[in-house]
Amino acid sequence: MTEYFQCRFEQEQPEGKKILVAWVEKRGSKVGSLVELKGEDGLWLVISNGGSGQSDEWLRTKQGIDRRSLKSIVH
Repeated sequence: MTEYFQCRFEQEQPEGKKILVAWVEKRGSKVGSLVELKGEDGLWLVISNGGSGQSDEWLRTKQGIDRRSLKSIVH
């Protein structure tokens, strides 16, 4: 089973620091690490880790529930 962690990331950009929150596999969740994020350019610094991991099945279920709650997303 793959564990996922919700982490906060930051990246220096010309207009200042950009902060991003994303769910990543355990191997990319170590605070202080530089990681690549799917769909984003460059390397991102892991600045915090949500602490408790979740299974990939749990995460898929949560994302489905979240997406169904937004009226702007059509299934």
